[in-house]
Amino acid sequence: MYQRRAVERSNCFHKNGHHAKCITSNYPSMVIFACIQIILSQIPNFHKPSWLLILATIMSFAYSSIGLGLSIARIIGGAHVKTTLTGVIVGGDVSGSEKVWRTFQALGDIAFAYAYSTALVEIQAS
Repeated sequence: MYQRRAVERSNCFHKNGHHAKCITSNYPSMVIFACIQIILSQIPNFHKPSWLLILATIMSFAYSSIGLGLSIARIIGGAHVKTTLTGVIVGGDVSGSEKVWRTFQALGDIAFAYAYSTALVEIQAS
């Protein structure tokens, strides 16, 4: 969901400049996600989806490979972001409160992923 918004914002910035207010909406992503959920809920024998596990594995590796490839391309292109052991340096583009907010967002993402992993074990056990 967030990737689509990031691409839309990036395209807007390229067209209108980085000082433009490029606001995107989550609604199209939510509608697409809901449609996919409705379609997937119609699959019979969903308790034995070996093809779905294979597809999920392939998509996971593809997504990771794309991220790794883009990171390597950015480094090769000469992009360098000044960071420290604790992340982005507070100052120029990032305020102290924004850095704290990003830290809490990251901790929330980790907590959400951890909660999902225990639910996954329970689902697989049943």
